[in-house]
Amino acid sequence: MKYFTPELWLGVNRPGEWQSGYKSWQESLDAYKAQLKDVLPKLSKRLQQFFTTESLHDGTLASLEVGDLLLRTKVSRKHRQAVVRIRAVPFDEKQLYEFEYRGIHTAEVNFPGAISLFPSGPKPNFGDWGYDELIINENGQLQHEILFASGATVRIAFDQLQIKTSALTT
Repeated sequence: MKYFTPELWLGVNRPGEWQSGYKSWQESLDAYKAQLKDVLPKLSKRLQQFFTTESLHDGTLASLEVGDLLLRTKVSRKHRQAVVRIRAVPFDEKQLYEFEYRGIHTAEVNFPGAISLFPSGPKPNFGDWGYDELIINENGQLQHEILFASGATVRIAFDQLQIKTSALTT
């Protein structure tokens, strides 16, 4: 994470350090929004909407799939294509977001993470979706990175991204 680092998240939540942490947070948020303006023209209208107006903060990672045959109904070694799918449920639990990344350059999962942030529950888990960043990385590729409350991160460099939503029923 370049802008919303684990250290920054911890700083905003430390008793007695809230004000100094908030100032750093606001500076990082402003810097992130400034660089996002360069990324947005490379995205579809739907993706622009998501990355500027929607949030999965405090949501839950439902699943993470990585594979060569996710797009195929028939197994064929000739037609392998690395694909990453992430399904997440927002805090209000009213819908399911499905991210599908294609043209994968990098796919990394760092679990449990270098820094333990805000673990929850008796068993190891990713915890709440904390913050995510969409940037153009040092190789000129689109990159989406997600920081979870456990300190875990997911980082994907890709060429194409689609986001679908579907209603959840209780």
